[in-house]
Amino acid sequence: TVVDLGGQWVHEASPRNPIRQLLQELEIHFQTEGCLQKQKNVLFDEHGNQLSVGTVKAASKFFYKALDNYRQEDVDVDTSFQDLLNQASPSSLQSDEFQRVLNYKAHQTACYEGGRLQELSVHLADALYQNLGGPDEYIEGGYNLVLDKLVDKIGKDKIRLGCIVESIAYNFDKGVTITVKSSGKEEQIYGDYCVCTVPLGVLQKRAIDFVPPLPPTRWAAIDSIGMGLLNKIVLQFEHSFWPCDFERFGVAHLDPTRVKSFYDCSSEVDAHVLTCFLGGDAARRVDSLSGLDDNEAVEDTMAALRSIFGKESVPDPIASAVTRWHTDPFAFGAYSFAKVGCTENAYDEVASPIGPLLFAGEHTSQTSHSTVHGAWETGHREAKRIMNLVAQSNKIASR
Repeated sequence: TVVDLGGQWVHEASPRNPIRQLLQELEIHFQTEGCLQKQKNVLFDEHGNQLSVGTVKAASKFFYKALDNYRQEDVDVDTSFQDLLNQASPSSLQSDEFQRVLNYKAHQTACYEGGRLQELSVHLADALYQNLGGPDEYIEGGYNLVLDKLVDKIGKDKIRLGCIVESIAYNFDKGVTITVKSSGKEEQIYGDYCVCTVPLGVLQKRAIDFVPPLPPTRWAAIDSIGMGLLNKIVLQFEHSFWPCDFERFGVAHLDPTRVKSFYDCSSEVDAHVLTCFLGGDAARRVDSLSGLDDNEAVEDTMAALRSIFGKESVPDPIASAVTRWHTDPFAFGAYSFAKVGCTENAYDEVASPIGPLLFAGEHTSQTSHSTVHGAWETGHREAKRIMNLVAQSNKIASR
């Protein structure tokens, strides 16, 4: 059974989406995510009691109306989505059930945007992002199939695996020297240009030494963009025990760290699989140095499912996987988001080349950050930049 532990869908898969175009070029099949006939917002409290449809609708309407207020009023760069929610109504006027739904909606937003409400910039969240339109699609065989076909096109002999980049030395006249560690040994790789595509979190952790150091303005821009977190607990069962018309359901807890959002992806992977999405504080409860280990995370998730469907009805999973993108040393997060205090110029600064050193990745896309198609587009952007630089260099040399 193949379940994507990272990116799972092609978001906004209109004909303009470059990943949709790539899938068609590679002759990879994809289908629209979800089913219109299935229920998508069935919520339960931590005791397994289903929340009333009326409260779920009312709280959801309140939540989204509060966050939409900024379209009618001026906000500054330091205003967060949490600020808007706080201004909309005093929490003392909300029932526990109402608050549970608000916590769940905040969790969903954290899953989608990457950051928590208090971190998300009202000023930038919608101002920057450009929706391509179209439904979300899932790839038959997962993104791994895309990588396999791309590797076949490029040639395996041109790709080095197991190399940890330790430093990148760049010189405007002499090109780049990349120091890597492979099988415990250091090695230098030389080139005319380097496109640095490591995740934003790796840059923010200063995990790679740049020689000379990146300019202070570059580091300031890198640090001003938020690195978000979305984790998954994937559970496979011998059979489905949840209603066949449940596509998305969740546990709306008064404690934000214990909110859980479940997605039935059985039809996508041809197996009985539930994926529990964890965003914001719920993701950090698992993914931290003092967080739950894999067994504890699975047991905690199973306890939530058994509170909803009954202990006797819910079997143990036959397979499970827990992601930890926050503590992954090659990621340090899931994807970027527009953080409070950040500006539009930060993305341009992060994306700008420094001599032979170029930058790509979703975090360098002002309009499509946090997406696979955003990452893909920036790779094309920098490839074209190198082609132009080479063409200019050849013209100068021929004079």
